[in-house]
Amino acid sequence: MSLFGITTEMLRQGTQLAARRHELLSENVANTETPGYRARDLAFSQELSLAQQVRSLPAGGEVAPMLDARLVDQPDGPTSPDGPAVDVDRQMGRIAKNALYQHAVVQLLNARFRQLRAAINGQG
Repeated sequence: MSLFGITTEMLRQGTQLAARRHELLSENVANTETPGYRARDLAFSQELSLAQQVRSLPAGGEVAPMLDARLVDQPDGPTSPDGPAVDVDRQMGRIAKNALYQHAVVQLLNARFRQLRAAINGQG
């Protein structure tokens, strides 16, 4: 079993996936005018249900389930021959949504570490 438990491990995975997704979305924006560039995104099915999964973890569990992520090519659909390969507005919306998700996961991690600190200090 890990020192911090399954909950912390799942939240750690969530922050890693959010960071990787941000990299991909930033690459898409940077390559907006690159001919032949195909936008990519990282889709992970647990994105919206991470908090529900953390709540439903068994108390004595030893192994955190791996969050499932898959690389998606052309998330905006097929590109037109005369237009840009990347829809900047959609990409910026995805970046904003991803930033909110990452912030929420980091806040959950902070709360978890505050609980651990309180337990170590004999508070509460």
